[in-house]
Amino acid sequence: MQFQGRGIRLGYSGVYPLAQAVLDDGVLTMDTITATPEATTGNAANIAEFRRLYIAALAHSFAHDPEYGYAASKTTPEALADKMLPSLVTGGANKDGAAIRMVCKQLGIKHTYTAMRQYFHAA
Repeated sequence: MQFQGRGIRLGYSGVYPLAQAVLDDGVLTMDTITATPEATTGNAANIAEFRRLYIAALAHSFAHDPEYGYAASKTTPEALADKMLPSLVTGGANKDGAAIRMVCKQLGIKHTYTAMRQYFHAA
């Protein structure tokens, strides 16, 4: 279990800078100040639809896009989607991949954090 705050992360091994945490495990998540329950949840149906399209887009990218070669060798589209979705909902993930662009295009939303956040939280 790990707890996060501004600029540091507390794990079982102690406190270390957030930049080192990113280098260690390659994951940058929102901190406890900005990741409120309201910011990390959304419309379940919209999130499920985004996930479904994202898995299909990742599968396509794994098969046809050399930029996804490393990810394809390490994980599955489903596992990657499940890892990325919480950060996408909060606006903390990198949105510049081809798979995210494909999903946004299919949903008819702009490829921006604001548009994705509005989609995830739409009633």
